[in-house]
Amino acid sequence: MQTYRNGSTPVYPNAGRRRRRFLCGSLLVFAAGAGHGANDGTEPAADWSAARSVAGVALESRPTATGFDEVRGQVTVCTSVATLTDFVRDPERFPEWIPFTEDAHAVPDPGAESYYLRTATPWPMRSRDLVYHVVRHPVAADGTLRIDLRGDPDALPPRDDAVRMAGASGVWTLRPGSRGVDLALQMTVDPGRVPALFANRRLAATVGQMLANLRERYSCP
Repeated sequence: MQTYRNGSTPVYPNAGRRRRRFLCGSLLVFAAGAGHGANDGTEPAADWSAARSVAGVALESRPTATGFDEVRGQVTVCTSVATLTDFVRDPERFPEWIPFTEDAHAVPDPGAESYYLRTATPWPMRSRDLVYHVVRHPVAADGTLRIDLRGDPDALPPRDDAVRMAGASGVWTLRPGSRGVDLALQMTVDPGRVPALFANRRLAATVGQMLANLRERYSCP
């Protein structure tokens, strides 16, 4: 089984075959890849369309102004909102459910809940990293909790062991349901000078596997 530069193995089944396909695709288009600017928010959002299934999680995607896709998916987990949020906010547990994690830790920030995350990529690409600020909205009357994620490329000085991503944004929605918690994730990233084909496939794999890992951890009878 293929491993990353840090010696870690994949966190999901059949990952070796997926990564080999990702790597072959990225090598074919790497030379032609170009960077994209950050989304300035002036373009209207495109329609969602069915994308693919990852570990049994159906995903949808839509293009953004950056040239990279936005991806969303949903699963049901049998636990409480409080238990789930306690787990996902612990950076020491990130490698257990966030694929490709090389390094993760909390970032001291008096004005926000913030985390540093470095993500492994197949050779010859370099690892990507970014600081994510987390905003938790007040719980709605029906018990729904919304959590916004916003990447901040300037939060920390660049590191020699990774390429700083240009940006990222996401929304977690945790809604109590009849069987547990309906958990939805919607996310887009701008990894910089990476072929869009590779970046879009990697984002879909990440979003799908994150949700699948949480569904497995808090599986329903």
